[in-house]
Amino acid sequence: LETKLDGFKGTRPLKAIKEELEKAEWAYQTQSLSPSKSHDVWKSIEDLTDSLKASKAKDEVFTQFRNVRREIDSLKNEQSKYHHQVLKHAKESELKHKMLSDIYARIDEVRDKRKLINKKLQIPIDKLKAIDAEIKKHKSELHEEKERTRKYQESTNHKLLSAKAKEVEARFKKTGKLTKEDLLIIQEAELEL
Repeated sequence: LETKLDGFKGTRPLKAIKEELEKAEWAYQTQSLSPSKSHDVWKSIEDLTDSLKASKAKDEVFTQFRNVRREIDSLKNEQSKYHHQVLKHAKESELKHKMLSDIYARIDEVRDKRKLINKKLQIPIDKLKAIDAEIKKHKSELHEEKERTRKYQESTNHKLLSAKAKEVEARFKKTGKLTKEDLLIIQEAELEL
């Protein structure tokens, strides 16, 4: 569109052309003109009509350009919003990862204690079973935490994807147009849903 606008450089403003065309048409219709003067006025009207078409075409391209620019700005704002959400979820995911690391560390501590006690004290089997039960408990907690994290991430991804799909659908209903990215979002959303 910028290239098209550059092609219209030198095109006069629409309002000025209309005013000049009206004056020329008025003069042609109302004044008594010699044949050569009449021919000159008629030629001027034809030239102004061509200029008017070019000026209207320029205005249409400029309107399209302005609309595309607004859409780009809107998409940039939307992208920024999603970027902030991704950063927020990344921080939450980092906290979950730290929790999982702490659970692994506790499991390792329990295992180390068990080994040390086994070697030094020769603990009865009942006590070893209790330690094993504690390890299983920690493993179970770890598994549950992983499952919660996985469900949370799936839910978050699904919500983000659904929101994007709804925005694409609304924009499609409004403009009747879809971009390649819009089609990919819709396709991915249908696979997720």
